[in-house]
Amino acid sequence: MSGALSICVLIPAYNARSFLREALDSVLAQTRPPEQIIVIDDGSTDGTADVALAWQAERGRSITLIRQSNGGQSAARNAGLRAAWTDLVALLDADDLYLPDHLQRLEQGFREAPQSVVCFGDAEEFTASGVTRPSYVAGTRIETVPIERRRGGLRLMTGSAFSSLLWGNYIPTAATMFGRAAALRDPLGGLRGTHRTRADGATRSAAPGSYGCWLDRVGGRVAAQRYRVDARARVD
Repeated sequence: MSGALSICVLIPAYNARSFLREALDSVLAQTRPPEQIIVIDDGSTDGTADVALAWQAERGRSITLIRQSNGGQSAARNAGLRAAWTDLVALLDADDLYLPDHLQRLEQGFREAPQSVVCFGDAEEFTASGVTRPSYVAGTRIETVPIERRRGGLRLMTGSAFSSLLWGNYIPTAATMFGRAAALRDPLGGLRGTHRTRADGATRSAAPGSYGCWLDRVGGRVAAQRYRVDARARVD
């Protein structure tokens, strides 16, 4: 990828009235604002869509709101993916949060490693009582994946991460960004239902040697009953 890149943030939401506003505010606070924000109301019964529309009116920031019958997070994300028009797509669950420079750092990962189809950062897990897990990726099988170190904490994967993911997912949803075209090229048509295959769906169609990257810093916050995300980014 070269030249100007556009970014969409996808937020699937099911009965997320209590959390959605804070998640959207964390997107609005980004040092690198996205061109598109899509909220997918996945059959909520608590007025989640009303919260999204009220936030749009109050903040003066346009969002695309999709309403559908409840089909689960993957179906909601795929609906959002079909509505996205940007080069890059970042995921955020409705009860998770971005740290302020998250999108900027992940975009930089794609600029440093344009052959990548996925870039992700670390995330800290939190509850109302505070941080319960400071790193989502530390001590996982990601440490077995061959990498090339780049500036800014970027780790370019020089080998496939597929076998390491069979031992368990270490890619935090709220810290993941991928190329929209690569996800749509996937033979099964978008994002899969399990954490393990979500990123692999985007990489399956990549050219040989195009894996991804990650940033070695927190970019997001994930709720254990909520989370926070920060881009300590890694690129695949």
